[in-house]
Amino acid sequence: EVKYVFREIYGWFLARSLTKGNNPEFHRFNGKIQILNVASAYFEIPITISGWGNAIKSERQSKKRIVAKSLTSGLTTTNKALFTTEVDFSKLDPRYPWYLQEKVDAKSDITIFVCGKTIFSFERDRSGLKGLDWRNQEDIFSLEQKWKPFSLTKKHTVAVSAFLRRIGVDWGRIDFLWTGSKLIFLEYNANGQFIFLDNKNEFGILDQASPS
Repeated sequence: EVKYVFREIYGWFLARSLTKGNNPEFHRFNGKIQILNVASAYFEIPITISGWGNAIKSERQSKKRIVAKSLTSGLTTTNKALFTTEVDFSKLDPRYPWYLQEKVDAKSDITIFVCGKTIFSFERDRSGLKGLDWRNQEDIFSLEQKWKPFSLTKKHTVAVSAFLRRIGVDWGRIDFLWTGSKLIFLEYNANGQFIFLDNKNEFGILDQASPS
């Protein structure tokens, strides 16, 4: 009921052109797998399997190194989150709906924040990570600048712009892995957090993202 009330409030502002960014319901109609399929026309993507039952059973003998990720990015009933975790195919319960990808050995994480026609790109080195997912070590209250500006090539910039046009957005965050020579697309988040990329307002994100 509370969520419905907020949808009504959002709808009131939307009808009066008083919103900025993407609809909070964007991912209800544009799931991760669909977006991944679109992205494959512009970037390299990891081998991906999503499903349960026979989709998992048929891969149980696979020797690929794989990671499990969350489709919803939501919390479980015990208030825990599934971060990117390397798993063993043979130990996966086929009754559970898994979202699996091949493990990519990467030098760093790249994240791109898109705000209108401006693209901000940042890099975070992976050498100091204790696990696979940087979010597991992120201190949202820290002012340490762990993400450094990253220069996209012209080819990458063109691909990002084309991808955004294809899915019809001009706001959000795109996550990649950087191998040192290739960008590997992971996902697009229509309303992803971004303040941590420029928490001291050194790079202009806050100025660009704030309503004028």
